[in-house]
Amino acid sequence: MSWFSKSDAPTVVTAAIYARTECPECGSPMVVHGLRAELTCKACRSTVPVPLHFWSGLFFRLHSAIPSKNPVRLALAGALTSELPLYARFVAEHPSCVQCRSPLRLDLRPIGTEGPTPCSGCAFTTPSFPAPAWLRSEYPDLQQFFEPVIVPPPAQTRAVSFACPECGANLKLTDGTPRLVDCQYCNHTLFLPTDLWHAMHPVQKRTPWWVAFVR
Repeated sequence: MSWFSKSDAPTVVTAAIYARTECPECGSPMVVHGLRAELTCKACRSTVPVPLHFWSGLFFRLHSAIPSKNPVRLALAGALTSELPLYARFVAEHPSCVQCRSPLRLDLRPIGTEGPTPCSGCAFTTPSFPAPAWLRSEYPDLQQFFEPVIVPPPAQTRAVSFACPECGANLKLTDGTPRLVDCQYCNHTLFLPTDLWHAMHPVQKRTPWWVAFVR
């Protein structure tokens, strides 16, 4: 199966991108949900600027793999840059709704325009915008982005009990509790175990976003 797919218009080629990088401050993974000027690390709360060459490396790989006529197979993984590593995967997907997975109505979102792209199966829409000028100057046929809005899961409001290893008192924890927490009974500072921390803060998975090339 090809890693890219053609939309209804024969001259438009779309590709899905799954991407992540690593925080240069703490090394934690950061999911890349679209074309961003900066990212926020959920582990250490650092704001990480994303340089233009980060995106140039990604789209160079993607653009050079797209054939002019026939589809090809491609598997891409690994770091693309040294300062801010990028791990990307390109998948054969028509842009789809993150709510119901139905195809987006690309015929209702003209290439080169900005606004919501409707879903063919539900009332949910996906934001879309033209490729910025600096990117089109490198790849003139790269025309459109489709970036779904990622709705975070509801906050964990139920308290979890955890026994202080120093005095045995039960501590009430929520997802807003920091990993370094002081026992309110004996003032012992404890570091919450990894299994408990991950259960309270589920790992964020990569979700696709899409680009459209006009050939």
